[in-house]
Amino acid sequence: FLQGVFAVAGDKDHFALDLKKGQRLLVRGETRTVSSAADLELVVLDPMGKEIARADDTNRPGGALDEGSLSFSAGADGVY
Repeated sequence: FLQGVFAVAGDKDHFALDLKKGQRLLVRGETRTVSSAADLELVVLDPMGKEIARADDTNRPGGALDEGSLSFSAGADGVY
């Protein structure tokens, strides 16, 4: 469980995780469940700084929004 706090509009929080090759992670943003107006975009960078995954809100049938989530496997040992 990771938690960030946005201090001002446009604020960004960054987290670093040391992963082993093949380790799988599910990353899910939650704002609406905690009554936050934040609009999250999740981005994962590999150990070289290259973007390997991105998630934003998705539309559900009926027009509701699901907050972004993604699942990925580490391609190499390192800090993501």
